[in-house]
Amino acid sequence: MRIAYLATGGCHDVIEQADKLKTNAFENVLPFCADHLRAQRDVCLITLINVEGASPRPLGSQNAIANNGQYVGMITGGCAEEALIKHAMQQFDIEPPQRQTVLRLGSDSPWVDIRLPCGAGIDVHFSFPQSTEVFDQALSCLNSREPCSIELNTASGQWSVGAPHATTSLRSDGVFVRHFHPSARIVIVGEGPYVDALASLAAVTDFEIIRSGTSTPAPEMLDAYSAVVLLMHDHEHEPAILETVLLSDCFYVGALGSRTTHKRRVEQLEALGVPAENIALIHGPIGLPIGARSPNEIALSILAEITLKKHQRFSNA
Repeated sequence: MRIAYLATGGCHDVIEQADKLKTNAFENVLPFCADHLRAQRDVCLITLINVEGASPRPLGSQNAIANNGQYVGMITGGCAEEALIKHAMQQFDIEPPQRQTVLRLGSDSPWVDIRLPCGAGIDVHFSFPQSTEVFDQALSCLNSREPCSIELNTASGQWSVGAPHATTSLRSDGVFVRHFHPSARIVIVGEGPYVDALASLAAVTDFEIIRSGTSTPAPEMLDAYSAVVLLMHDHEHEPAILETVLLSDCFYVGALGSRTTHKRRVEQLEALGVPAENIALIHGPIGLPIGARSPNEIALSILAEITLKKHQRFSNA
């Protein structure tokens, strides 16, 4: 996870950090593949390329397994991962022309002892990449906060870099496109127990966290994959911060306070000439209405609302 504070002169890290892309291993297994290939280990990349019915995991979900037995990712929600890993490990000992690269699980599967609880039928593809080149290119884009796609030729098992704004899908030509977008970020403006609670909880759920104190976030922090949360005790300084934030492409903007506070906030922004359609983007009172009272409960309600908006914006990306 990455947690950073905004200080005079820019953003600097104050908490020991790990690579953000590596923590989100359920959704992005590319760092694992690149690291093990660089260590001269064989890798199997398993990709969910077709879903019929209701699946516990979305199309494009992946597992990655190295020949030393280490693995990351999730395709079936846990009900078939052991079988997938076992099959991948067996394939390492088989010459490429004889490897079984597509397996059917669930409905209509010959593996009668593996059933998906949701009753779905899924097809998973096993590929054995030999180079880090495609993964390095994709990770470079993601680290630059840019979306990317990689494409799998399901016949040859070869991966290549695709169009950055493609949709995850299996094309009619047998090429599977796996789209990735940068990790979601929460920029927290404010100080105190609400800030601490939200930062801790959000980091566990794989958001990138930037704490900006009471300063206006720098423009480079506010991209389309960012949420901004104002948790201010002194609401006087909010209008100037919101005036800047509302000009960005952030997918979520929320501000702590009662309905009365929010009404006054709206009036102040109107007086500054902020367009009504921009003001309407602010979630206030902030968070889903779960009756939250303690800092941890309020953090939970805020994080739930941000997660909802994230999936509404990017679920088909």
